[in-house]
Amino acid sequence: MAKHYFNWTLAFVLLVAVAVFGVAAYALHGWQRSTRAEQALPLGEQAYEEGDWETAASQLGRYVAVHGDDIDVLLKYADAQLK
Repeated sequence: MAKHYFNWTLAFVLLVAVAVFGVAAYALHGWQRSTRAEQALPLGEQAYEEGDWETAASQLGRYVAVHGDDIDVLLKYADAQLK
């Protein structure tokens, strides 16, 4: 009978590849979220100035989700939500 052989090297390489893929996916998600937030700020401020409250709340909310310590934008976001 043939003896079954387990390829430990292949298992280790696959485990490392999965770990690298997971870290890359997490980093890409954070980068994409940050980029979208930066793009949403001018759109939200423009909509706020034009009185388009729904768009302003949506865009400013996207920015506030990442940069929650920006008080001026938080106040604009709250005002747009109330209107």
